[in-house]
Amino acid sequence: MSETFPKPGKRATRPIPTTLVEWLAEIALAWMDAEEAKSFGPIAGVKITDDKLFHIAPLVALKFRGWKPTGKKADTIRKTALANYVVNTARDTARKGVEADPKLAFALCYVAAHFAMDLVEEEIAHEILEVCESELARPTHGRT
Repeated sequence: MSETFPKPGKRATRPIPTTLVEWLAEIALAWMDAEEAKSFGPIAGVKITDDKLFHIAPLVALKFRGWKPTGKKADTIRKTALANYVVNTARDTARKGVEADPKLAFALCYVAAHFAMDLVEEEIAHEILEVCESELARPTHGRT
């Protein structure tokens, strides 16, 4: 069952991952949480598909950390994470395949949101994403 946003003034009880394995597990949980949005698509008159879930990644990051999903700070975090996606899908980027792999795109935005929240350092964020790239490249994750 999906978690709800904490009440104002309350912090989430979900601790920030401290190892790469913990980050992978949390990103998988965040993906499952975001997938629940698909059922609300018809109500809003849109079809939400896997390749669009990266848009929700910053909101899930805010939710998991107990931050308010609205307001100036939340908007800045969301915009920063999504700008990171744009930069990493440019033709001349070193990180290839982000736009072709919905889970990698989601992971990128999820980790970028944590970076924007000052909860993960840049070097660690790169390490997390490198592990995500290698793990998602495995055939067991639906890629050939």
